[in-house]
Amino acid sequence: LATATPPRLISYQGRVTDNVGTPINQNGASVRFILYTDSTGGTIRWAEVTTKDIVDGLFSHVMGSLVALPDSLFINYDALFLEIMVNGEVNQPRTRLVSSPRTASLHGSAGGTITSDVRIQAISPGNGLEVNQLGLGRAGRFSTDNPFNTTEAMAAVTMGSGPAGAFLSEGPGPAVQATSNGGGYSVYAQFGKGILSSIAGDSDSSAAVLGLVTSPSPGSYTAAVRGRNLGTGFTGIGVWGSQGGSGWGVYGTADGILSQGVRGSSASGTAIAGYTTSGISGAFNGGRVTILDATDASVGGAGTGYLVIGNTGADNIVADDNEIMARDNGATATLHVQANGGTLAVGHAVGTAPAGYTLAVDGKTLMEGGTDVSLAGLTSGYLIIGQSSGLNLAFDNNEIAARANGLDTILYLQSEGGAVAIGGQGLTMPDGYILVVDGKAIMEEVEVQLSNNWPDYVFEDGYELTPLDELEELVRSQKHLPGVPPAAEVESEGLALGEMQSKLLEKIEELTLYVIELNKQVVGLRSEKQTLKSRIESLEAGKALVGKVSGL
Repeated sequence: LATATPPRLISYQGRVTDNVGTPINQNGASVRFILYTDSTGGTIRWAEVTTKDIVDGLFSHVMGSLVALPDSLFINYDALFLEIMVNGEVNQPRTRLVSSPRTASLHGSAGGTITSDVRIQAISPGNGLEVNQLGLGRAGRFSTDNPFNTTEAMAAVTMGSGPAGAFLSEGPGPAVQATSNGGGYSVYAQFGKGILSSIAGDSDSSAAVLGLVTSPSPGSYTAAVRGRNLGTGFTGIGVWGSQGGSGWGVYGTADGILSQGVRGSSASGTAIAGYTTSGISGAFNGGRVTILDATDASVGGAGTGYLVIGNTGADNIVADDNEIMARDNGATATLHVQANGGTLAVGHAVGTAPAGYTLAVDGKTLMEGGTDVSLAGLTSGYLIIGQSSGLNLAFDNNEIAARANGLDTILYLQSEGGAVAIGGQGLTMPDGYILVVDGKAIMEEVEVQLSNNWPDYVFEDGYELTPLDELEELVRSQKHLPGVPPAAEVESEGLALGEMQSKLLEKIEELTLYVIELNKQVVGLRSEKQTLKSRIESLEAGKALVGKVSGL
């Protein structure tokens, strides 16, 4: 029961004579073929013009070779009349086509059974076989009723790049429904094959089974390919893909934002399982993996969580929608990332961060692969604390930078009065000190700001200097200047740089006063010396004058 359409071509032979019946000979005669639905008048339904060589009045032509004969001619019209024009002259009367291309088909058959093989070979690009169902039943059915027959119910083969067969459903029913009553899977059955598709070529993007969802807004759970196993056996499989080479057994792509390339659903078993004897059983190259509708991870229920890596009865890592937990057969291990509540703990056996902390690390933390801290790249560094485009501290492997949106800012260490110690394992901070450096320090300039009075008070009126004889006695007995710490004290307690600078300046200013006083004494002695010298010179002059007088 089928509608077979042969090639839409009509072979025609004609004979042309003059008015007295003499055959015509002419090269390049214009011949026009016209089809009407009436013997006279009517409407032209098809026309074709060609050039023919007429020899002894005879010519031949294949109608439809230049202008295709549409199917509507043989479906919509019961009678067709051919009119021929040679060199503009009409051959009358029109000739009715008593045998048309549809008479060689099964069009209009009311029923029956074909008990032998039927072969349909199409030459045109159209459908070699088209089966339409205008009622409620199936458009066609292929079956092998012999239970011992292992041959496919239908086999479609193509030698070109197009599909061997095409199935179209305009209604809500499936375009193709494959059912195997012998057992096994509906796509690949143990005693038969519901659908068996194979590819022998090596073209890119070939597919043994290709399912397409073309609607831009398909309904819920619409799937291009869906396999469902309603059996209760432990080894039942909805979709099985195997690959003997280096490709993929099952490959799914999804171009939409919320679309899914491959989806697995299981009420109590495994939705998607991958096994390998050597290599990787599952790999995701880019993209996202989303696991929905599971339970919170817990220690008591070894099978809880959204994702479990490892044996549920032994060591495993489990994750749910807000935490990651490492478990050891029902006990919590060291890894625990608790996002619920804003806390994250690493290395704590209790699995929670202390109150008030969002991150707790029990052990060392290693950061590698960062970049040097710079002001140009606000995301540079190994560790950034604060907003990357605002105030932040940036750490790399050898420096700390305080930044303010691309600008340097002040780096405070214990700005509220806390102490800072640099160098020295187990260094103890002495009382009263806020900075301790265990080791050498080199710098171009040091500025010390003192909170007490600078020793300019030495030059104030009323400041009393220690007499030099008393100072000599103190130096001899104490072996250091008054107010200057002795060597033993400096060795044991260190040296206060600012205080020592003040004390040294005090001694320098006192020394200046001593020098000024000594200078005064020296000036006075010089004056006395000059006076004495003048007196001596006067005396010596007088003595000489007396001697001269005595000589007289």
